[in-house]
Amino acid sequence: MWSKSGFSSSAFCEAALVDMYAKCGDVPNARKVLDGITCPDTICSSSMVACYHRVGRYQEALALFSRMDKMGSATDQVSKMATGGAGPAPAFSMLES
Repeated sequence: MWSKSGFSSSAFCEAALVDMYAKCGDVPNARKVLDGITCPDTICSSSMVACYHRVGRYQEALALFSRMDKMGSATDQVSKMATGGAGPAPAFSMLES
């Protein structure tokens, strides 16, 4: 895992790892890195939301998005677009303004 590889625990490295695992479709490792971050930022969380959306895990994506909103993360149009892909998923139709 990332801590055993010698990566520092800087926010930049953590965000890059979440994004890399997410883009590779490696949901378990992306989530493991995200869960290990003390204060995940919007970029990390949005990468994970997009990962869940990409692999069809819409309920988990919606749950994380809702958690971000409750924690005060910037869940603006950019965050919503991270879930978009080719079109809105059924679970995300309620996010439309």
